[in-house]
Amino acid sequence: MVSLYIGNLIYKLSLLVIEEDNFNFKVFKWCFLRKRSDSLLFYIFECFFSILCTAIFIKYGFTLLFFKYMVLISFLLLISLIDCNTKYIYSAISYIALALSVIFLIYSFFNHQMVFEYLLGGIISFLVILLMSLISKEGIGLGDADIFLIVGINLGLINSIKIFAITFMLSGILCIYKLIKKQKNAYIALTPFITTAVVFVILS
Repeated sequence: MVSLYIGNLIYKLSLLVIEEDNFNFKVFKWCFLRKRSDSLLFYIFECFFSILCTAIFIKYGFTLLFFKYMVLISFLLLISLIDCNTKYIYSAISYIALALSVIFLIYSFFNHQMVFEYLLGGIISFLVILLMSLISKEGIGLGDADIFLIVGINLGLINSIKIFAITFMLSGILCIYKLIKKQKNAYIALTPFITTAVVFVILS
């Protein structure tokens, strides 16, 4: 029931951000007041999120990793829904996710867990995507660098490399398809592919 409710909030919040073209606390408050959507996509997303929560819980149990991964996935799904519709990543959402990721990292540090790999994963992932963004003249957006920073801090360097490879393999397939079809708008939203790769790594 909790997962269904969270999925409900994520979907409604994404719709409000898209409609208002903004993310602020007023929009966040409105998502609690807005009625449930009757669209088929809403119910599909709600069921998908519930199944995903169950799968992560079965693998990790009632642990810190479960909560950390659910926070990460929730934000990635929210950002993906918005990015698919607007081709834009709101920095405010990314910064909240980053702040929560740092809190989990600090908690792990004070519980005598190794955090260097996670810091390294975040920093290297961020710098690689930032360099790619500069070389491609923002063909890859700077917002994607923030997403990879968040992913790296949560999953570490080795997993970040896996996510990087899966993300660009999947997005590359779509780009090739668009080129074959000679579609004029070759721009794609990258965060859905990042999210897919993260889910695959977390559950593998």
